[in-house]
Amino acid sequence: MEEKVKQALHNAFRPTLILSWLICVMIFLYPAAVGFILIRFESFAGFAPLTPVSFNLLQLFCLVLVGVVFTVCKRWHNSLLELPNRKLQGEQEMTWVFEHFVLRSLFIMALSELGAILGFLLFLLQATGPSFIFFFLLTLAQMVYFFPRYQNWERVVLYHLKMYVEEQVANTH
Repeated sequence: MEEKVKQALHNAFRPTLILSWLICVMIFLYPAAVGFILIRFESFAGFAPLTPVSFNLLQLFCLVLVGVVFTVCKRWHNSLLELPNRKLQGEQEMTWVFEHFVLRSLFIMALSELGAILGFLLFLLQATGPSFIFFFLLTLAQMVYFFPRYQNWERVVLYHLKMYVEEQVANTH
């Protein structure tokens, strides 16, 4: 049974890994767009230049927003990898665990992209490269931190499988 569960886990993990890589690759479209704008429109000064104080407040707001999203994602990520006390009842709930891993992992990866989006918007407003680079690097760090790892998934799933098998053995006696 363990081999069957490992195969199902592998089948659930593979598309998650592929989609996570695609999300990571997609964030490089933002620096490409920034480079294109800077090369194509040399005199680009931003669509809505702000006063330095307003722009700094907007940067601070964006930084706080990225921090909040990171905290929420970290909480979701940690709860995903915790070994809950809940006992799973059969293969149907194991399938639920796989679906839960896939959806939550992809949602976390997508939310991690927020920093690059905000950095790009700041660039479009003010045409400042350093703020874009800062938020882009924050995004890269978050994506590395939250990238799905097979070993973590396997540890949790095998724990649930062990609990299920122990319960089945206890019920037969």
